[in-house]
Formats: sequence, structure tokens, C-alpha cells
Amino acid sequence: MRRPLCICSCAFTDAETGAAAVAAVDGEGSREAPGDTLAGGSYDKEAGRSDSGGGGRRRGRPGEDGGDGRSEVVQLMKRDEVPESGYLVNDSLTVECTLTVLKKLPDMVVVSAATDVPLPSSDLHRHLGELLQGQKGADVTFVLDSGDRYPAHKNILAARSPVFMAEFFGDMNERSSQTVSIGDMQAAVFKAMLHFIYTDMAPELDEEHDEPAAVVMAQHLLVAADRYGLDRLKLICEGKLSSNIDVETAATTLALAEQHNCSVLKNKCVDFITGSPETLSAVLATDGYKHLVESCPLVLTELLRETIACAGELCHRTASLTVAPVLAAAAEEGRSSILSTFFGSIYIIFAYLFSVYLVAPPPPLPMTMELGRTNLTEAVRSVHLLKIDGFCATEAMGRSECIKSRWNVGGHEWEVHLYPNCLCRTTDDHRDIYGVALKLTLLSEPQRKTFANLSCRLVDPSRNRDPSLVKCTSYKFGAGIDWIGECRKLVLLMERDEVPLSGYLVNDSLTVECTLTVLMKLPDMVVIPSVSEVPLPSSDLHRHLGELLQGQWGADVTFVLDSGDRIPAHKNILAARSPVFKAEFFGDMSERSSQTVRIQDMQAAVFKAMLHFIYTDTAPELDEEPETAAAMAQHLLAAADRYGLERLKLICEGKLSGGIDVDTAATTLALAEKHNCSVLKDKCVDFMARSPETLNAVLATDGYKHLVESCPLMFTELLRVAHGKRN
Repeated sequence: MRRPLCICSCAFTDAETGAAAVAAVDGEGSREAPGDTLAGGSYDKEAGRSDSGGGGRRRGRPGEDGGDGRSEVVQLMKRDEVPESGYLVNDSLTVECTLTVLKKLPDMVVVSAATDVPLPSSDLHRHLGELLQGQKGADVTFVLDSGDRYPAHKNILAARSPVFMAEFFGDMNERSSQTVSIGDMQAAVFKAMLHFIYTDMAPELDEEHDEPAAVVMAQHLLVAADRYGLDRLKLICEGKLSSNIDVETAATTLALAEQHNCSVLKNKCVDFITGSPETLSAVLATDGYKHLVESCPLVLTELLRETIACAGELCHRTASLTVAPVLAAAAEEGRSSILSTFFGSIYIIFAYLFSVYLVAPPPPLPMTMELGRTNLTEAVRSVHLLKIDGFCATEAMGRSECIKSRWNVGGHEWEVHLYPNCLCRTTDDHRDIYGVALKLTLLSEPQRKTFANLSCRLVDPSRNRDPSLVKCTSYKFGAGIDWIGECRKLVLLMERDEVPLSGYLVNDSLTVECTLTVLMKLPDMVVIPSVSEVPLPSSDLHRHLGELLQGQWGADVTFVLDSGDRIPAHKNILAARSPVFKAEFFGDMSERSSQTVRIQDMQAAVFKAMLHFIYTDTAPELDEEPETAAAMAQHLLAAADRYGLERLKLICEGKLSGGIDVDTAATTLALAEKHNCSVLKDKCVDFMARSPETLNAVLATDGYKHLVESCPLMFTELLRVAHGKRN
């Protein structure tokens, strides 16, 4: 059972005057004060005074009189002040008490310090990329018109593409085929699509040295993505093309958008083409426009409608209008009735605007010069309001416990950690204070250096008060950068003690406005608005593989546990993620061709959690109630060490590092020693040796007896650390 975070607020009340003299206390439980204690002090009847002065609170601590570490005492008023206070009516005193209990915090971080156990980025995409490249367990080969042959894995293809799902596990005739022919697709395009299916990345679209080649690849990949139902790849290509529209590509891109139902890309092309008479005339003269007329004649109506809508604006933006380019283009293509109709309409519109301009020209423009402007950077911003309801109760949280909020900004997965009770050091006078602080972490692995800024301020939802001053810090992530150092950066909003008087605590709720700015790749030229107008969903690779595990399509091995549970899975995915499974299924071990594998000495829930991590790179079982999560972390750490899952092992190590106490220290130390977890081991030793009282308490636990039996050599380490602390 987890310990509740709560706050007890008390006030003397009067039926006519209302409440006053409010005091509050927070804690992890409550109990009644001793009989002769009023509002925080024990009252001395003979002396007629209380032993504590002033209103406020006093927290019971282990070893103190009246405190066991679980009690808090609310001090409302000195006893000798009560008769004069006005609240003693007819020798009766009324106290109004409000108890607020904070429910379970979503995704609370219990790790004592998030950077104590550095966690590497998700490696799921890298492992599957290596699986594609190594071809272990490939059960289908694609043959292209060029003769190129590409081995792959049906289950991964089916998990990622509904077309491949129907082809390999539906009623289509390719279900049992080991060879599939692919027509009308270049080898480089198919290879890039396969790489995206396995890794959720398309590096071919990030060719900084050859942007035109990346744009051409985006066109081909958009067609392939639409063909195989790869919605995220399609959106990525749509965004790439949206940021590279110019006179030469506008018509061709518009035809592509129309054929493959890309509404955002289509609208951006239309806006570009009709942006000015000069642009329209230039596009009409391109070969791409001829292709547009032949392949998508109906889209001309939309161009015409947009031109009419922009007519008034064009009058004032154009110093002179000429219909010569339009007439010349119309004469050249006069054989097409559709084209003639369209050009005739355009001619009427332009002729009308021309006559209006000649008869009633707009007033002359002032003699001013507009400076040329080029955007050197491109940024994506996301603003969220984070609300902490029951803020006062969060004071009982540990100084490194936080509340997580996950965002997808700029194509990256981010987490903002909010610490309601963080121990920080001020930059001006270097004081240690408790404050409300936030920090930013990057979950996904960047392909290049990524720059971000986290700006925060307190706001009043009722808008009765202006927002607080903005506090911000910047981060840099990427290869060769000290990620641990970056993750230590905190945004200190306000000292904890200042929050109640700041005016931003409304009905015990505190609202923080966070703005995350991510600097995108620097484009060679910005032609139209930011690519962020094409909404890009977060990576769905882990979700697709999780559905594959649950659906069991193409499963080729079944694990049988001691409990009798039978769990189907896929050898190729297991081998890609675990070196142990790789040796077992594709090495010289006896299980290579076996379809049934027995798993001993592991609970079914633990094995299922480990499988879920292998497929999704997530471990939701570690976000349950603290006691349940800690027990699962111990079992999963042993399982991760057994099967070589290094990232899962580090996650479990971090989870256990934040939950070390007297009852768990020795058991956790034995686990850390057995499975070679150096950071966890050091934290356990430091905890046990930090004081004689702590060490004596640990020595009296059953866990210490287990430590003595399983790891007798740890005595030397404990003695060394204890001796060092004593000196």
C-alpha cells in the first residue's frame, strides 16, 4: 500500500464572522495530537503556557517526543491567546478542519535523481535496422524489376503496413509465398521504404548536401507510402515537399498531392501558385503545368476559384498587369477545350483587373524601401498548461520526485519533469532552497544535434493576475554531447515558501505555462511557411510491434512457463533485441529449430512484462504503485540481466535506486551485487553507511541475513565506506 500525500488545513470559525487564523500541515498520514496539546504544543497546566510560540506547524520526526515520522501537528494559536481571540463563544471553541489527500501522481518519478542512472535512448529502431541488414530469420524476398532482391520478415512488414498484413496473413495469394515481385518502383525507393518500416526513420530525406535529391526521393516515397498504407511516412514526405515548393516544382507537386489525397500539401501548392500574377504566369509556362493539365484537369477549377478570391488583393499588390503570358500559353495549348476554357476565364479576370487598374489606379505607394529578409532558422513551438491540483499536499513529496508530461514537438519525443518540492541552489547567493522547478529530457534519439529551449511561468487561469516572470533554460542533445549534464539543467520558477503568497495558488491549484521551442533543421531556402503546418504524429513503431505481439500474427515460437502459461512470440524480433535469444534461435544452440521453449524460474507476469519491453521498449509495469513497481523492478532486473537487455536493466536499476530504505537496502544490495549493477550497489552502500543508526537498523532486517548468506564479500565494502565516512 502506498503512503498517501495529504494536507490538513484548520481554522477557528465563527458563525457570524467566518474563518480566520488558518494553519496547515502536510504529511504522509495523520493522527490525533496528545490530549493536552492545542495547535502544535503540549500545554503546561501548572505554568499556564504552551511550549511552542506562534501559529504554524511542527512535524513529528523519528526519535522526537510526540513524533514517529508519520504525524504532523497543526498549530493554530497559543492557548493563552484563545480567550482574547473572539473565537471562544460561551466557553465553546470551534475548529474547521479540511483534509486534502493527493491521489496517485501519474507517471511519478521515484528515482532519487534522474541522472544518477543515465538511461540511453530507445534502441528499438536500431535493433530492427540491424535485423533488416543482417537478414536473420528472413522469410520473404522481394524481387524488383531491376533484378534487385531484398530479404525481409513478414511479421514486421505486416505489423507496419495494412497492405502487407492482408498480403501475408489475409486471404491474398501471397500468404505462403517466399518470393514477391514488386513492379513500378525503383530499387532505391523500395530500399528506403523498407528501412523506414524497420526503423521509423527516413535518412534519405535529410540529405543536407543534396537537397534536390532529397525532394525527388520524397516524391517517390510519398507514392510508395500511399501504396502500402504507411501514413506516418506519407506525412513526413508531405512535410518535406511542402517546404520545397518553387516555380519549377509547384505544378508537379500539386498533381502529386491531388493524386494521393494530400490535402495540406495541395492547399500549400495552390496558395503558392496564386500568390502573385508573376508567380502564376511563371508556373503556367512550366512543363510541370502541362503534366498537371493532363493528369488532374479538375484541379484547375480550384486554381481558378482561388485566383478569383485573390483578385482584389492582386490589384493592390501589382504595379502593372499583363495578359500576354497567359494569352501565349492559351494559344499554344488551344487544342484542349478544357485548357481553353480555363485560360479564357483567367483572361477575363486579368482583363477586368487590368481595366479597373487603368480607370481607377490605386493611390501611389509611399517612397519606402523594404529591407530584404531571410529566415536563417526554423523553430517549432508548443505551449502547454500543467496544473497541479492539491499543491499543498505535494510538500510531502521527496525533493527528487516529479510529475512527468510527455510531448511530441519537432518530430522528437520529449518529457517535461515538474518537481513541486525540489532542492535547488540559487545562482546569486548560492543558497540551498526548496522550490518549484522543471527540467526537459529527450526520449527519442536525434539524428543530428538538436537544440531546445524550455520557458516556464506561473499563470492565473482566472486572469486576475498577470503571469509571473518567464524563467527558461536551453538544452543541446546529440552525438558527442554530455546528455547527463544537459539533463541536470533546471528551471527554478519560485521558492516553495513564496508560492502561497504569490497569488498564483488558486483553490490549492497551481498552473504552470510551459513553452517548448525546438530548433529545426536549417533549410537552404524558406519558400513557404514552416513544415510544422503538416502535423506529424509521434513514432508508432513500438505500438505496431505491441499489436503484433498481442495479435500473434506469424508467431513461430511458443514459450511454456512453469505455471503452464503458453506465450507465442516471433524469433526474429526476440533475436534482434536480445543476444541470448539470437544465439538460441540463430546460433549453434539446440533451440534453433524448436517451436517450443521452456522458461524456468520466472513468473508469468515478469516474462510477459519482459516480452512487452522487447516489442515496445516500454515497461508500464514500473509505473504502478511504488511497492508493486519495486517488486516488479527487482524481477525484471534479473530477467534483463539473464537475456542481455541492457536498457531494461538500467531502467530497473534507476527505479530501485529511488526506493532504497531500511527495509529494502540489504536485499537491493544483494541484487545489485549479483547482477553487476555498480550504480545501484554504490547507492545501497552509501545509504547503509550514512549513519550508525541507519546501519544498525539495516543489520536487524531479514534482508541483511540474506545478504550475509548470498554476498559475504560485501562486508569489506561496507566496512571501507563506513570507515571513510567516520573519518
